[in-house]
Amino acid sequence: MRNLKRALSLALASVMLLGMMVTGAGAASNSFTDFDQIVNQEAAEVTSGLGIFDGYTDGSFGPENVVTRAEMAVIICKLLNGSDVDPGNFTDIDTFDDVPAWAEGYVNYCASMGIVVGVGERKFNPSATVSTVEAATMLLKALGYFIEEDQLGADWKTVVTGRATSLHLYGELTLSVDEALTRDNVAELVFHTLFAQRVAYDDNRHLYVKNTDRDVVVTNGTDDKDNTFAMNTFGMWYVDGIVTANSYTDDSLSETTNNKPRTMVWFEGSNVNLGDGPVAQYAFEYTTVLDMIGHAARTYYSIEKRAPVVYAIVDRA
Repeated sequence: MRNLKRALSLALASVMLLGMMVTGAGAASNSFTDFDQIVNQEAAEVTSGLGIFDGYTDGSFGPENVVTRAEMAVIICKLLNGSDVDPGNFTDIDTFDDVPAWAEGYVNYCASMGIVVGVGERKFNPSATVSTVEAATMLLKALGYFIEEDQLGADWKTVVTGRATSLHLYGELTLSVDEALTRDNVAELVFHTLFAQRVAYDDNRHLYVKNTDRDVVVTNGTDDKDNTFAMNTFGMWYVDGIVTANSYTDDSLSETTNNKPRTMVWFEGSNVNLGDGPVAQYAFEYTTVLDMIGHAARTYYSIEKRAPVVYAIVDRA
């Protein structure tokens, strides 16, 4: 095994010296058992790495499984408060009569924020599959849009779809307004929402935006381009580089008593500050597969105690 790793490392070095990139189909860095069935793979990896989505006990992601209205409320709570959110303070609030106990706090929290509404007669219809326009409405309200109910009138579906499209929340997806959403598609919407700028309204209910460039959101009167869920909730950044080694090719990157398997990423000649000064490459504590060696990759991480905590290393070859 040691000889195999040494041979792989030498082969990679030859490739890098020749200025070549390994190409081919993207490889999973933190695979679900059904990873090949996931269409929006980067979104699934990042959102699951953040704990917004959980995999199933059999190791699968279940990309074709539908997302219910109650589950969407859980997702919104995690976007706003982090994956370890405890909605316990909202469990005894008598808002709806049909919400199961496991979802009650999440739904009540979102209702208190004006992000979700019922369907009438104190019903929320929690087990109904969330539609494209319903999910988009919840995500936009979480971002700060349409916080007053009268901001959405009879043509609310058109208004919501237009705003979500302008913010690129759908990514490359083409979805009908009332389409029932799967986990695969919701992960994509949530992924793009993570990097959308949050907004606020002034006393006249006008969005805080610069008059000269309406794509740049201004919060509290100042430029705030990092006012996103990625930054505000999770402190998450990303950096691009090339995977040059991992535990399959280098024994020193294998699991030890103090470290999980690691992945070496080279930042292509740039120095990146990962909490303890600029570096040209870094061994991230994260498991990647052998096929990622030599591939372009994007690392999603936050800094804790002057060291990166990795949520995902995504193959972008």
